[in-house]
Amino acid sequence: MFCIHCGKEIPEGAAFCVHCGRPQGEGPAAGVQPQQPAAPETAAHEKPVTAEQDPPAAPSGAPVVPTEEAAAPQAKPAQAELPGSPYAHPVEKPVRKKDNRLPLALGLCAGGAVLAVVLAVVVTQWLLPMLRDGESLPVDVPAGSAPVQTSPAPDAEPSEAPAVVEATPVPEATPEPLAPMEPIAVIEGETVACDLDGDGVDERIQLTAEQGEYYENYTLLLNDQPVPIEGAEGFETELWIVDIDAGDRQKELCFSVMQDSYGLGVYAIIGWRDGAPTVLADLKSIPILMGRGAVYRKITQEFPGDGTFTVWADTPVYSDAFGCMYVGVPYMYDGASVAAVETQIYSLRVDSALAPHYAAYTPFKAYSEPGGSLESFTATLGTVYMPDQLALVGGTLYLHVVSEDGAQSGWISEKSDRSAYYEVPPGWG
Repeated sequence: MFCIHCGKEIPEGAAFCVHCGRPQGEGPAAGVQPQQPAAPETAAHEKPVTAEQDPPAAPSGAPVVPTEEAAAPQAKPAQAELPGSPYAHPVEKPVRKKDNRLPLALGLCAGGAVLAVVLAVVVTQWLLPMLRDGESLPVDVPAGSAPVQTSPAPDAEPSEAPAVVEATPVPEATPEPLAPMEPIAVIEGETVACDLDGDGVDERIQLTAEQGEYYENYTLLLNDQPVPIEGAEGFETELWIVDIDAGDRQKELCFSVMQDSYGLGVYAIIGWRDGAPTVLADLKSIPILMGRGAVYRKITQEFPGDGTFTVWADTPVYSDAFGCMYVGVPYMYDGASVAAVETQIYSLRVDSALAPHYAAYTPFKAYSEPGGSLESFTATLGTVYMPDQLALVGGTLYLHVVSEDGAQSGWISEKSDRSAYYEVPPGWG
């Protein structure tokens, strides 16, 4: 059934409305319109339902026949029951529960921070030092069980000091050879400073010349002290600062004076030793090629910086059948003196412009070894056979010759006949 005053559904047979509290036996009070449920919002094209369209209230005690609209369940009004009515229900206020999770979270964070600090102290102050010292970590042993016995390493000796682990020695890298120093020319009349004895103090090097009756007289001064050397008279001179051995930190001077036909008046290696100029070697006087030759003239010299050097001597030994040539003569320096290196085979330098002088004049035979009997080839007349090596075996000179195309090579021996191989061997001087 429905309330005759407010129109809301109430229990069947109720004497009072549970919503508005009014008795159901009386008609609605004059001037008081029964409370209607809030009209639902309608679309723009729908017509809202008003109170005038509501059906009239049924007489007291008469059964109320719900209309089609009234039969539909009505929404509970948003407003609360009137206060003071016998059926009014107090509105329950929501009780806000106190949130207890914040203190718990703060406590957990604080505890975690303290635990992290404790762990850091334990690791840094106790665990890491034990691991560095090679000690074992303590192990909890259950009561009644035998303690765990730890034996020291076989090679370890008991000591209170921490064990020292020896590092595996790393093999030293082989030092790269020092690059040879480029020779430095000292010009006549100038003064050059250079550390010759490796003590960190430069010496003064000066070359002077004074015109004589025929030649110029040259004087070499080191720290204003003249170098004691004879024969320094000629028409041309060369003075080079060289480094024979790059490992001894010392430098040397290569001094030469040329005379007629570029014959050497002076050819010496000079140093500054014990505070005085010292002649380390007179290269003119050192015998070479097993005593058969000497350096009379030269075209140049080479200093690789390894304690050796080579002088390219102009025909240090002569043979009529071979003519003139430039021979590489090796020397060795031991830090105090210079000596010639004796060898059986010497390198040659031959100017390609001299090729016509080496055209075969006779069908000579060449052999595979100097002094050997195995024939290598027979020369073809007019073919050029250029020499590239000189050998001295058993007191005899041998010349190694190669055809221009490189197909034939072999050794020929010195002979007294000048035209034994070539019509006119090259010659000068």
